[in-house]
This record gives sequence, structure tokens and C-alpha cells, in this order.
Amino acid sequence: MRWGRARRAEARWYECDFPEPRQLRSAVPGIPFDACFRASWQPGPEHHRNPEAAVADDLLRRAAEITSTCRPLNVAAAQDAVNAALGRPGTDRGACCSRLTATFQLSLSDRARAAAEQSEEDRQHVSRLRFLRRQLHSDPELLLLDHLDRHPDAVKEVDLRDFQRVARAVRSGSTTWYPLLDCLEQLSERIGDDDFYAMKVLLKTFRETVPQLVQEHGLGDAGTPEEAEQ
Repeated sequence: MRWGRARRAEARWYECDFPEPRQLRSAVPGIPFDACFRASWQPGPEHHRNPEAAVADDLLRRAAEITSTCRPLNVAAAQDAVNAALGRPGTDRGACCSRLTATFQLSLSDRARAAAEQSEEDRQHVSRLRFLRRQLHSDPELLLLDHLDRHPDAVKEVDLRDFQRVARAVRSGSTTWYPLLDCLEQLSERIGDDDFYAMKVLLKTFRETVPQLVQEHGLGDAGTPEEAEQ
């Protein structure tokens, strides 16, 4: 007797729409994406009373891991990244379902979009300030040239010392010893010939105790007490 080949029955596929928007965190705290999605899966070996809830919980958790690295205004890129990861069946995600896939649609609410645009504007503004601090405002010569480029008629009115003060404040204003630099500048403007030797001694002490301060702010050109006597 010849027997026919047994066929394994195909597991049934389930599909479910999740039209109610769920929130997925973005790279900016407090500005979430809104997500609607459609999921497909096959039943797993164990019964689950609410498989849709288990599916939604799993997909939202995995999607949030991706969107949390995306800036809110990059909605299309975030959606592509999520669908690329969740659009193909992966390994068994649990006992109640297998071969789980999903298609997500991401969006921003009007409030979230307004907040995202403001956040992006603030981020670019801070980035520009950091660039100016690093490339321009910490260098008195560049700061002066930038001023003259914007105001060429002021070439006879500028005082380099003003730009040196600004550059010094930008570069070192947050340090604990910054007020000392202002003090030294005021002293240098007030000393007479009788005080010159004392000023030299003070600067020599700085060179010996805080050489990095002397080097950074050009205090090393004052000479030594011995030179002052010559």
C-alpha cells in the first residue's frame, strides 16, 4: 500500500490595526512622535488572552529604541528606520506569537512640531555661539578684524585693549582666578615709576606659581625684578 505524503498545515496569520496614536520618545525629551501601526503575526505555542496587547507592547518598545535616537523634525527618517527594523519577521519574540512584523506611520502633533522647531532653533543658536567662542571671541585679533570688517569707518576709533578684555572674559570668565586679571590690569594702569619694581615682583611670583596663567594671558613679557633695576 502506498501512503501519500503528509502536509503540515500552515499556521494562521493574524493582522491588527492600531489606529489610536501612541507616543514614542524622540531624541529631544518632552517632544514625542505619534505612532499608528499595523501588525501581522502567527500564533505561538502558548495561548494568550490578549495577543493584540502583547503585540503592541512589544512593537512599541522596539520602535521606541529606534526613535529615541532621532530628532523630532526628522519624521521621515525615523519612520524609515522603524519600518526597516520591524518590517521583516525576526526571531520568536515570545511564547504567544511569532514572525511578528509591523508597518508604522509616524507624525508630530502641532504642539510637538512647534516645540521641535523652537528646540532646533535654540540648538543652532547655541552651536553658533560655541563656534564664535571657540573661533572668534577668544582671539582678540580676530575679534578686532571682525569688528573692522563690519564697521570699516571705525578703524581710527578702536582700542585693542577693549577687544583683549572681551577675549579674556570669553576665554576665562568662568575661572576662579579671572577677577585677578582685572585687578592686575587696573594696577598696571595706576602704577607710577616708584611702583614699577613692586609690579615686577608680583608678576615674577605669578610666573613661578601659575605659569599656565602667565603663558595663556601674555603676562610673561614683564621681565624680572633684576631687569627692572637696569
